[in-house]
Amino acid sequence: MNFEDIKLSIKDFSKAHSKIIVAILGILLFFILSAMILLVVQALKGSKNKAPYKATEPITSFNPEDDFLQPQNTSLTEDYYFSRSTEENWSNEEAKDWFTPPDDMTMNELRKANDALVDQIVGVAP
Repeated sequence: MNFEDIKLSIKDFSKAHSKIIVAILGILLFFILSAMILLVVQALKGSKNKAPYKATEPITSFNPEDDFLQPQNTSLTEDYYFSRSTEENWSNEEAKDWFTPPDDMTMNELRKANDALVDQIVGVAP
């Protein structure tokens, strides 16, 4: 079977079923246009209905001794916020569990980075 045979069979099919093909193409065109119109309407409607951005007032100064500043989320109860107590310092066991002392290579890299920063700040000053 070559290209000409395929071409002839398509022509024969289209001649025999032309009304069905036109109907199917019309329905597809209708669906595509409807989908495009819906997308445009949704995009326009979505941009108009957005709530304006409401910025909260920034905290200008922080003092650890100040009273607890409760978040503005009202869906949680007050019991949730104050139920966790923390210690001032780590115990020796916690320090062993959570603190990893840096190795020599890390300390050398930190020293080099600090020296480069100092050289950049001081520059050619006497």
